[in-house]
Amino acid sequence: MRIEAGGLRPGFEAGVLLRLDIARRFYLQTEASYTHTRCRLRFSGTTSGTATLHARRIEFPLLLGIRAGNVVRLFGGAAFRTRPLGRDSAPHGLYVRRGGRTTAITGGIGFDLGRFCLDLRCTGYPGARAWRSVAADRTSPPCTVRVRRDLSYGCSLAFLF
Repeated sequence: MRIEAGGLRPGFEAGVLLRLDIARRFYLQTEASYTHTRCRLRFSGTTSGTATLHARRIEFPLLLGIRAGNVVRLFGGAAFRTRPLGRDSAPHGLYVRRGGRTTAITGGIGFDLGRFCLDLRCTGYPGARAWRSVAADRTSPPCTVRVRRDLSYGCSLAFLF
């Protein structure tokens, strides 16, 4: 069986955040969020096709930020994620075992717009050699699919209470 990693597909994230001012321009922000991401695999061999795999996780970023004026913020820190939750979404006939890191570096830029904030961020898993081990079933020898980069990009809109 031959397996290739395809492109990422848009997912979603929902969560809560707590922002604490630690100095006039500096703040500490912690978050808890549920994420749902998707990725596509192409496979060929005795059967051929594509499969979209779903990963559901809980993530806990811990960020240190600096305000650059009244609107713009820069932030960075660590993000911790759980292993995928629930059952695998691989189609019948494929067994997927996931690997990769659970601790990431994240950072970005944010904009405070009254009671709303808009954040743009990139999260990467340093030194990660993300892989997916895929087999026709649980007894067949697996094929390993390496993912070039374990990066995610996100845009979030939050309402501050």
